Amino acid sequence: EFAAHEVFGETPNLAARLQSLAESGMVLISAGTHRLTGGHFAYRDLGLVALKGWAEPTRAWQVLGTSGVESRFEATHKATLPPLLGRDEEIELLLRRWKYATQAEGRVVVLTGEPGIGKSHIAFALDEWLRAEPHVTLRYFSSAYHINSDLFPFISQLERAAQFDRSDLPAEKLAKLEALLAQSAADADHVAVLANLLSLPPNDRYRLPELSPQKRKQKTLAALLAQVDGLAARQPVLMIF
Repeated sequence: EFAAHEVFGETPNLAARLQSLAESGMVLISAGTHRLTGGHFAYRDLGLVALKGWAEPTRAWQVLGTSGVESRFEATHKATLPPLLGRDEEIELLLRRWKYATQAEGRVVVLTGEPGIGKSHIAFALDEWLRAEPHVTLRYFSSAYHINSDLFPFISQLERAAQFDRSDLPAEKLAKLEALLAQSAADADHVAVLANLLSLPPNDRYRLPELSPQKRKQKTLAALLAQVDGLAARQPVLMIF
């Protein structure tokens, strides 16, 4: 609830009017908020709505859920990726490292620089360059809202790769996870461990025994590594952290 002595002005007034239109569990936003958050969420355009105190109807949007994009950079540039200028040397270096990785052993490249200098752009541009080549791209992104979860980047990557939907039942999510892990020849033990990581309830086929926290952690990391090993045995893997 909004208290008059706490905030003033058009923004809280607009929020209060939109709140009065929202049903239980519904999130409504104005056109301005939609413009600022575009690409980060999935929306439903409600069209123009009449609000008390507003002379003209205003456009409202219902927030349906997160968009599933993998980073703030991708969300901001969801429609079109702007041209990458002046980074030929960096791209050539990355492509050489990629060639080494496909012919011999793996390579690691660390991109460093001030915020906004173009690190994410270079990484996405590399993936675009490699689009015609057989490979798998795995993207892992942290979140300021999950700083207490070391494995959050791996959880979100698995959920995206398995194409989890908010409306999926646990059994449907488990089937999707099983299909995803089949691509890397993971065994039943790995499916059970990673299902537990994704907070999916156990079933008769995939049920973990009672494990100490340390043992559970070891099995989880082993399952994640086995997934990458299985993919890399079939074709090159590009991992972006």
